[in-house]
Amino acid sequence: VKVSYFKNFIDNSIEYNNTTFKYYNSDEQTNTSGIELSIQANPYKAIEFLRLDVSSLEAKTSSGQKLLRRPEFKASISTGIRYMNTTFGLSIVATGDRVDIDPATFLRVDMPSFVIANLKVNYTLNDKSDVYCKLYNLTNTQYEVTKGYNGRNRQFYLGYEKRF
Repeated sequence: VKVSYFKNFIDNSIEYNNTTFKYYNSDEQTNTSGIELSIQANPYKAIEFLRLDVSSLEAKTSSGQKLLRRPEFKASISTGIRYMNTTFGLSIVATGDRVDIDPATFLRVDMPSFVIANLKVNYTLNDKSDVYCKLYNLTNTQYEVTKGYNGRNRQFYLGYEKRF
């Protein structure tokens, strides 16, 4: 189990001006604070790991305005299960609400939370090579990490890995 608390005060952070299209050093102080929790266990021999990560973040300027693209909450759970020469991996990542800039209007907008699931199957051929299959965004969730830019659609990868 790992628990971390943090609190940062940052002067002269680099900001972007949507009117002049230039970066500048902000006169405001940036304040971030939060807590991160990570728990990993190996409950059974066949389960290589079971992991939970959770973070809570408060990120604001000294005037109280939320910082862009910083979710207040993020959590993930992942596991790896081995059966003979095959390992199955599943991860689920939940990203909370956050604020961003709309690229069309340059106004601050609230971005909705989203959940993504990923799956990986790995088959060990011998001690130096594996064949794997990865499926990202298992449910083909439509989401945007940054306003105006779609997140990854469902993606399928098939590969071979050789270790030397």
